Amino acid sequence: RIAEIAPVQALFSSPRHPYSALLLASVPRLDAAAKAELPTIEGTVPTAEEFGPGCRFADRCPLADQQCRTEQPPLFDCGTGHRAACWHIDRIGELSKQRTRVTA
Repeated sequence: RIAEIAPVQALFSSPRHPYSALLLASVPRLDAAAKAELPTIEGTVPTAEEFGPGCRFADRCPLADQQCRTEQPPLFDCGTGHRAACWHIDRIGELSKQRTRVTA
């Protein structure tokens, strides 16, 4: 399943799916301290047989709720060729706040 489709600049500057945002947050940064711990995405990737009826990322997503676990989200239009399959595209900013607290 596609989690997010976007022009490159839009994806890197404003990801709208939690998986995209957390992947980008885990990229090593040149301006980070030499011994800084890299952010990770909690949990493990389920096998194809373990996928539930909802979002495939729900078990690893800090924004997931019951709807995420039971209903597959469609690709929502986020503007200018940007679409994301997440019930919580309006809450994606919460992830960067969580990451700032974890890594600071």
